[in-house]
Amino acid sequence: MSIGNAMATAVSGLNNAALTYRTAAHNVVNVRTEGFKALEVRTETHVAGAATVVRRHVVETERPADYAREAITMIQARISYSANAQVITSLGKLSGALFDIKS
Repeated sequence: MSIGNAMATAVSGLNNAALTYRTAAHNVVNVRTEGFKALEVRTETHVAGAATVVRRHVVETERPADYAREAITMIQARISYSANAQVITSLGKLSGALFDIKS
């Protein structure tokens, strides 16, 4: 995997984590809304030749929102975001080291 591909994967992970967090927060705000059904993020990955396309959809579930479930989802999203940010930081350091070696 090239540095560019790894960076694209990490950025995609950041986007997914952010959307998941926002969706869970939306669910928390609406826990007491009568008839509200929880939303969740579904991710689809399609490979077409050399290109990979990731589509994210926020869909309504059949279950009501639940504080505990949403809190866990938010914690997982925060950890995922942090991990992907660390990947980007590491790739930046690696790129800098490679440029120094080539210079």
